[in-house]
Amino acid sequence: MSLRSVAVFFLLSPALCFGEKTVLILGGGLAGLQAAATLRSQNINFVLLESTNEVGGRVLTRSFQGRPINVGPAVINPGAQWIHGISTENPIWALASSDECNVTSAFFGYDTIAFYDADGDGFKTDQETSYADVDAVFDAIDVIAENATKYAGMSLREALNDEGSWTVNTSMKSAINWFAVDFEHAANASQLAAGHIALPTYEVFGEDNHLITDSEGIQKIPKCIAKQANLVEGTNLHLNARVKTIDYGSTNNVTVTTSDGKSYSADYAIVTFSAGVLRHQGLDFVPPLPEDKQEAIEKFRMGLYETVYLKFRNNFWGETLKSVANSSQGVNNILVGTSNRSWVFYFYNLAPFHDDWHTLAAVATGELALKMERQSINKTRDEIMDLLRQQYGNATEDPVDIYVPIWYHDDNFYGSYSYWPLGLTRSEFLDAKASISGKLYFAGEAFSEDFPAFMHGAYLTGEEAANCVVKKIKPDFDFTCNITDKSSESPTPTPTGSATLLNSSFTAMAVSIVSFLLLPWL
Repeated sequence: MSLRSVAVFFLLSPALCFGEKTVLILGGGLAGLQAAATLRSQNINFVLLESTNEVGGRVLTRSFQGRPINVGPAVINPGAQWIHGISTENPIWALASSDECNVTSAFFGYDTIAFYDADGDGFKTDQETSYADVDAVFDAIDVIAENATKYAGMSLREALNDEGSWTVNTSMKSAINWFAVDFEHAANASQLAAGHIALPTYEVFGEDNHLITDSEGIQKIPKCIAKQANLVEGTNLHLNARVKTIDYGSTNNVTVTTSDGKSYSADYAIVTFSAGVLRHQGLDFVPPLPEDKQEAIEKFRMGLYETVYLKFRNNFWGETLKSVANSSQGVNNILVGTSNRSWVFYFYNLAPFHDDWHTLAAVATGELALKMERQSINKTRDEIMDLLRQQYGNATEDPVDIYVPIWYHDDNFYGSYSYWPLGLTRSEFLDAKASISGKLYFAGEAFSEDFPAFMHGAYLTGEEAANCVVKKIKPDFDFTCNITDKSSESPTPTPTGSATLLNSSFTAMAVSIVSFLLLPWL
């Protein structure tokens, strides 16, 4: 291509010469990826900035790094692991089960749980009674959800006490309470708003769950969406681009500056960071977000849900064991972790899904999960193995590898997923979700009123925000945007027309080259 041809390309390319509206997408999790795919379907130019070296956000896949067992490293999913609500109406299930994505999964029920109370002499408990207790706590939560107005302003713990049919008076009941509450929401009953405890996912999409067992892991899902969005690194996708400043004060555009000093500008921006990142002081909005919006975001909370994977040479726990919930004997408040043995683990067995390797997953939440992040991996391993030895005795063998994820101390996330905390009202939630001046939009699982914490919640909010932007660009687009908009204060006019998606220094260079090359023609 000749230099003059290059000059003509710069002049004719819509995204480079201010001919079309452009969009910045901040964050490459499911919300950001689906926003990109939605804009792509409408032929709208965008650039996606992702702070890590891969797309997927909290939907990611890792491999054990220790000694290979049998056929090599085992694929694990330290973040999202399940698809909840198996129905073609669920966009994540529809995507995963499509010929295009073809993600392998397996039905994972909770009807084969063995409940054990660790008393120092093996795990002992009445299984029939435990199952009845599981039904009792879920029934009580259902009653509270059906009477949300009555329990507005209460914590779930207060509501359970008021409802009265479920009483935690044994250590095993504490473990079952953890299973029904903490395991689902990554927060304990005192932290959760009873008026927003309902989980519409199971009512809308069905009660079944599938565990991802694909050899490529759950990250195959975001990679499939990235392919639909036609993301190409270095063009419309920039990895390792950590956003530091979001300047939306101009009347015409949004300018984003990354930690390496690069800047990107567009007519619109969709922010898809986690609630933890939005609450962190390392991200600056210029001007500051409207006070009511910022105050609402400050009320958002991220739960902590850690899945520790342990890899063994042999399956010493047997083929029939699917999961084990256990508690500490004699500890009243085992959810908070106020003493050495005051915690709950939930084990589930991956061996039935992977014939060539033997792995147990141990789930912890809240204070115990935070404790595991802060202590050494060896200490975490030893504590988990102490529990397993109580049940399996001499048959227990040491793991050959262990993976302990880090969520709270990872500055890309600051937590596992969001929950609706006590004290956050619906009005405040809508304030937090609101767009700013019709050009700065917010998406992510935390901004899904019906499906927070779920993959489909993130996906749908990304799609919604992108469709709202499409509606701004194409008024005839058949979509009604239901996101409330707020005005920013004192916007600063800029001398240019529509912004471009080019790095600012590159833009100046491009304009200079075009002017120089076209001068002989003028």
